Formats: sequence, structure tokens, C-alpha cells
Amino acid sequence: MEDAFSAMPMPFPLSRRAVPPAVCPAARPVPVHRGPSRPPVRLPWLAQSWLTRSLWFVRPWSCVLLLLAALACAGCVRPAAERIIPDVPFFAQEQYQCGPASLAGVLRHMGLTGAQATPEGIAEAIFRPGMHGTLSLDLALHPRTLGLASRWYDGSVADLMAAVDAGRPRIIMVDHGYGPVSTYHFMVVVGYAPDAVIVNSDRTPLQRLPWASFLRTWDRTDRWTLEVRRQDAAPAPAP
Repeated sequence: MEDAFSAMPMPFPLSRRAVPPAVCPAARPVPVHRGPSRPPVRLPWLAQSWLTRSLWFVRPWSCVLLLLAALACAGCVRPAAERIIPDVPFFAQEQYQCGPASLAGVLRHMGLTGAQATPEGIAEAIFRPGMHGTLSLDLALHPRTLGLASRWYDGSVADLMAAVDAGRPRIIMVDHGYGPVSTYHFMVVVGYAPDAVIVNSDRTPLQRLPWASFLRTWDRTDRWTLEVRRQDAAPAPAP
């Protein structure tokens, strides 16, 4: 029996078999219905060359796009709970006065009083009637004339959340324009929620803006953010 078994033809070497021959599909030829033979489809040489070059071009760029998408998602942190800075003063924004009104709310929250912490007093110093608005640089530098410290930077969702957690409202600038046309607007971030950022803006306090629409307008200004603090206070740590 041993000689007869060793003399039987094997479909493939024993060392490569993962299952016994009795159940191995490769050991049992399966009848296959073959239709009329057709010549293989061959593309012209020029088409083959173009297709090969196109695939080699797409592969590297697909990797780059995936990497950019991953980096973009890395900055899209979403909060798991809701939090609001209590008692941030709100000033209804008059026409073209969103900058002074936003800064006045932050200054009042810091304890400043008098005309220097009102939209009218701030607008008298930095509002530009000929431009129907306030320059972001003027808004950022004005607190320094009051003995405060200020810095503007490219913010992030994580940075806004950290500022709210620390009880420090941030002024941000968004762009409500379309395409090459820009319509800038200042607002104060006073809180966050899983589905929205909470801002004092226009004539509505504690306004909830869905994250997607908010980020779309904030991205158009490179996420411009203004921090105002007292001279003896350390700047907020990077998240």
C-alpha cells in the first residue's frame, strides 16, 4: 500500500497542501462550459500608453489628497459636551459696528468700565466711516492703548474650546462673502456645544452656529482670532 500510494500522481507537492486531497478543490477537476472562443480585447498602443501614464499620475496625487484630508480632519475637533462662559456682556451691533460691539463685550467682561468699554467709545477711536467698517489691525491694537495686551493669530476649534474652558471669550473674524467677494464680520465666541459654536453676534446673544457653516466662513479668514488679556496675565497655552 505504501508503494502504491507513493506512486499515485499528486496534483501539487505535499508541502504546499493546506487541506487533504479528498476535500481540496484543486484535486477535483470541475467541468467548465466553454463558449465559443473570442479573441482577447487589445487596446491600441497609444491608448495603453496613455492609460498607464494616467494611472501613475493619479496614484501619487491620490495619496497627497488623502494626506491633506487627514490633516484637515485633525483640526476638526468636536466637543462632547456644552459649555458657556457666564455673564459675557452683549451689545447689539449697529450697522458696520460689529468690531467695536464685539470688543466692548470682551472689555466689559474683563472689568473695564466707562466710555472706553462701550461700542460708541471704541468706534470713535477706530471706526473708519469711509470704509464702512473697522480694520482687523485697528481692532487688535486698540486694547494696547488701554494698557491691555492683545495678540491675533490663526485659531482652531481646540483653541476656542480651551479659551471657553478658561473663561476667556475670543473675538473672531469670519467672511460671509462668496467667491472673490468678501464680507467680513466680527463676533465673540462665548461657548461651544457638540453641534454648534455659541457666539454673541449681530443683535442676537448666545447665537448657535452649526460647526460646518461656521468653519466654512472662518476658514475664509484663515481662522483669524483675537485674544485680549491684562498685562499681568499669561497668554492662553496652545491646545
